[in-house]
Amino acid sequence: MKREEEKKRAFSLYQEGAFQASLDICTALALNGKDQSLEVLAATNLFALGALEEAEARFRDLALLTPDSSYVHSYLGKVLAAAGNEEATAEYIEAVRLDPENQEALRAYGTYLAGRNDAAGAVPVLAQLVRLSGREEDVRVLASMLLEQGDGAAALDLYTRYPPAGEWHTYIEALLATGDQPGALRVAEQAYRKTGEQRYLHQYLSALAVVDRERALVEYEVYADDEADPAVRFDHLLLLRASGDLAGALEVATTLVASAGAPVYHLVRAELLAALDRKDEAEAAFVAVIQQELSSMEDPETLDLLIRRYREFLLARYDRATVPARFKAVIGDGADVVSLLAMAALYTSLNDPVEARSWYYRAYRADFLNGGLLYAEFLIGTGDQRECEKVVLYLLGTLTRVADLERVAAVVLDQRYGMYRLPRLLERLIAGCEASLHLLSSAGRELCAVAFLVSATDAFEAGQYPRCKECCLRGLDLMPGHPHSLQAGDFFALLVRCKEESLADTPVLGQQHAPEVQVTDQVRPQESGPDLDLDPAEEQVVAFLRTHTRAEEQDLRTLLGTRRVSGIVNRLIRKAAAAGVEIIAKQGVGENGEIYEYVGR
Repeated sequence: MKREEEKKRAFSLYQEGAFQASLDICTALALNGKDQSLEVLAATNLFALGALEEAEARFRDLALLTPDSSYVHSYLGKVLAAAGNEEATAEYIEAVRLDPENQEALRAYGTYLAGRNDAAGAVPVLAQLVRLSGREEDVRVLASMLLEQGDGAAALDLYTRYPPAGEWHTYIEALLATGDQPGALRVAEQAYRKTGEQRYLHQYLSALAVVDRERALVEYEVYADDEADPAVRFDHLLLLRASGDLAGALEVATTLVASAGAPVYHLVRAELLAALDRKDEAEAAFVAVIQQELSSMEDPETLDLLIRRYREFLLARYDRATVPARFKAVIGDGADVVSLLAMAALYTSLNDPVEARSWYYRAYRADFLNGGLLYAEFLIGTGDQRECEKVVLYLLGTLTRVADLERVAAVVLDQRYGMYRLPRLLERLIAGCEASLHLLSSAGRELCAVAFLVSATDAFEAGQYPRCKECCLRGLDLMPGHPHSLQAGDFFALLVRCKEESLADTPVLGQQHAPEVQVTDQVRPQESGPDLDLDPAEEQVVAFLRTHTRAEEQDLRTLLGTRRVSGIVNRLIRKAAAAGVEIIAKQGVGENGEIYEYVGR
């Protein structure tokens, strides 16, 4: 009886937030026999304490013992997400597949997707959660994702079915998104009068600026004082600028910069100074904020915006012959990729492709991904397809993160550049995406489907009708439920044309091979060669499996001295697939974990 009492106490302590005390009891009770519920509680305590590696190892063990547990897969997803491991996606998918009514799993997965800005993936998950829970917080997150997708009408319809009780912010955003400014104005004013929260004041004044600009200018004078939320004051600044009162806008901007100091406030102030023909003051304002951001490098996207606007300012207001020296004195020519790309963009604007290429190449050497993508865009734009192909093939062969793979895919499939017309790039991209299907975001899956559509079109034009059909079917299968631009009809139309043209309509279902990937000797990696960029642990795995042909997960744990074998093997498989080869294959699950087999040559 004492064991049961201690067990209940361990659960109570966890509920109270006493995670270490709860874990201590779990550890003590485990000495007298295993109890799966206590093992789950111990792993959950470790996660709450921030011991992510140990929590991951324990939840992976539990997932092997209870592969049908939605709770275990969901919590493993939480642990991996907290550690920044992209394999969280696969665990969340497994959790909701096993139990589509597990509200905590749905909530965790939906929140995870929302945090990754994957609105298309989050909407169906959150919609299921709202149907089950009806909670206002769940409704709010779903509505925010619908708004992120640009579907204000659906968000407003959601609130028709689940009226807001104590949280009106997202509801007001839905009214604004559907053009109901008077309705948004009324609700926001009521919410502000009731709560005094600045976010409602911000919405009230924003709606008023659309409904009655003159009244809004008066109201801003009342509410947008030095104590107001900077967002409210910034909106006042923008309204003054839109109304043509540049001096008034500059006054607000100067006050805002002195008190809040966000880079965008500095930027607008600099641009107002330029518009008022105070060129020297404008340049000083640009230089000050750029140098501040260069020293911290905290927000590369904002820094890129600042540099771009400064470049435009210089080109518009100074003799172009003097611009490079003036620009370089501020940006510098150091090793950081931001400065190097800034100089490359400047020389592109000055129509100097030779100098631009030199700076882009240096940026590529400094940061193979961020610099390499822009270098590839420059190369294809100048007609150097061969060098562009080499750069992107190198990127695809060295990427380790799925998010980076999706970035490269977006560039390769962008119609502005047409890199998808380079056959090796398209084939390698498809191979890389297929190796990471369980980790792709909705946008990534859509990109992969687009790649298959392009490949299907190429096959059709070449008269390769079976391959065309296969690519269409695989693309349809991959396409997310809420695509951004791709439509199922794109595949259907091509399938119909394919059947009409084909003299012998050979069935392709049941054939498990993907479109053949042709890898030349120039880019084919060795079995564990440097082209795959394997880390020491991955090289050990390849060497062990090459010698023993087959091994279970426990064998590799012993070899590497870590429980994190699954992540290492998955990463290795993705690297190999991205390089167009296959080295290791999974062969199911045995008594000692997953079974791996060496399939390289």
